[in-house]
Amino acid sequence: MGDRSTVEIKDGDNSVYLYTHWTGNKLLENVHSALKREQRWTDDSYLSRIVFCEMLRYGYRNDLTKAFDDECSFGISSTPCENEYKDIVLDCEKEEITVGALKCSFKEFVSAPEKMMKHYKGE
Repeated sequence: MGDRSTVEIKDGDNSVYLYTHWTGNKLLENVHSALKREQRWTDDSYLSRIVFCEMLRYGYRNDLTKAFDDECSFGISSTPCENEYKDIVLDCEKEEITVGALKCSFKEFVSAPEKMMKHYKGE
């Protein structure tokens, strides 16, 4: 039981996976919020941190300090995790986002996210 989703952030052959157990339906919106900042798009380590912070901000919106003590809800992995939604992949080298079968540049997604948001949720 849960609402699981994962975003893969890749740089060349390397990837990190950011996982949410309870807020999968909002993960693509969290990614959009992170990319909308237009910071560190080509730096996988910083972009990963920015995306993860947006995930925590949404997941713990009532009390962000709980994020430091909670033993579940979010994770960071070197391998893919459980997923109930279409795959989200951020390619830092190409500055591209892929959601399931759809792909576009970060800039395109930031300016017009609606099509990918619907696709992500299967609408």
